[in-house]
Amino acid sequence: MNTAGVIHMEDKVKESELIGKVHSAVYHQCQQRGYAAPTDVLVDIGVLPKQKYEDWRFGKVRYLEAVCTCNLKKLSFIMKQIRSYAKKTNLKPSFCYYKRWGVKKKHGHKPVIPLRFSKSGNPEIEKAYATHYVDLGRTEQLKKEKMEKAAAAGQAEISDGTRRYAGKYFRQQKRGVKWGEGMEKEPDKKYETMKKIMDALEDILCSYQGRGHLSVYVDLDSLAVFANLIAYGQVQVENYRYDYDGNIREDKEAVRIYRELAPQTRWRVGQHTQIEAIRMNALKQLASLGTPTYQEQIYYADTGSALVCGEILTYEIFQLFTDMPEVKKLYVFPYPFREGWKKPLYFSFEPTEAAREEMRKYVEKKLDEMLHIMREKSESLDGIIPKVNEDIF
Repeated sequence: MNTAGVIHMEDKVKESELIGKVHSAVYHQCQQRGYAAPTDVLVDIGVLPKQKYEDWRFGKVRYLEAVCTCNLKKLSFIMKQIRSYAKKTNLKPSFCYYKRWGVKKKHGHKPVIPLRFSKSGNPEIEKAYATHYVDLGRTEQLKKEKMEKAAAAGQAEISDGTRRYAGKYFRQQKRGVKWGEGMEKEPDKKYETMKKIMDALEDILCSYQGRGHLSVYVDLDSLAVFANLIAYGQVQVENYRYDYDGNIREDKEAVRIYRELAPQTRWRVGQHTQIEAIRMNALKQLASLGTPTYQEQIYYADTGSALVCGEILTYEIFQLFTDMPEVKKLYVFPYPFREGWKKPLYFSFEPTEAAREEMRKYVEKKLDEMLHIMREKSESLDGIIPKVNEDIF
C-alpha cells in the first residue's frame, strides 16, 4: 500500500476544506456588512479564538500571529486565499489602521497606539492583515436597506419632530429666550440628538458673526432633512484640525493659487479681509486634492471634491450635490476662531447614493412648489396688469 499517496490525498482534502471555509467566511461577511476583514476571517474559520483577538486589541498580546492556533505557513496560505477570492469577486481592497483599544486619555487626548500583526513585523505582511475587502455593490444595497428600515420605523415622524423643534428653537433665539424655557420636555432623546446636530451645523455652515450673518434655521425643512441624514449615517461628517497661518499672505504659492482663482469667482484680491486669509488657508490645506478650478464652487476634479469657505445653507448643499453629481465630498472651512475650539477646524460632508437621492427629491419638490406659487401669482396679476399687444413690437 502507498502510504505516502494516502497522506498526500488527505492533505489535499484538508486544504480544499480550508479554502472552502475561507471563501465562505469572506462571502458571508460581505453579505452581512459589505466588507470582509482578514482578522475576522481567522476568527470565523476557528484559527483565532475571539477572546485572544480581543486580548490583542487591548494590547495584552505582542502580535496577532502569536495567539493563532496554526503555524505561520498555514496563516500565509489563508491570507493568500483571502486575496485570491477578493480578486476573483472584484472586491475593493481598503487599508484599515488598527489601533489599540482601551487607551486612556493623556492631557485631554487619547494617544494612538498601533497594533502589530506578524511575528516578523514585515511591512507587506502587516499591510496584508490590515487590508479589508469591500463589496461596493453590497455596501450600497445595505445602506439603502438601512434607510428604508429607518423610514418604515418612523423616520418621517422624527423629521416632523425635528422641524417642530427647529421652529421652536429659532423663535426662541429671535426672542432671546434660553433653550428649554417655556417648552414641554421632549419624551425621547432623539430630539436632543437632533438639537446637537442642528446646533453644530449652525456653527459649521453659518460661522460668520458679522453684518448679514445667516442662520441654518431660516430653512427649517431642509435643516430637518439634513439633520436626519446625518443622524442615520447617510451623510458622513468628519472634522480636521489644522494650524491656521496668520501670515498666509506671505506664502507665495498660496497667493498665486488664490489670484488665479479670483477672476473666475467673486473673490476680491488685496482687500486684507479675514475671509481672504481663510480662503488661502483652505486652498493650502487641500493642496493634496489636486488643482482647483471654479464651477459655481471651488472644485477638485482629481478627487471629486468641492470647497466652500465661510457660509452655506443646507438647501444650497442639496443643490450642490444635485447639480454637480461628480462631487463626492464637500469641504467646509468655517471662520476659524469659534468658542470651544482649541485649534481651527474644517469639515467634510460625504453623502451616500441614497442620501443624494433624498437631496435630489427635496430640490425637485421645492422647485415644483416655487413654480406653482409663480403660476398662482401670475394668474392673480392678469386682471391688474393689462396684456401688451405683441404687434406694438
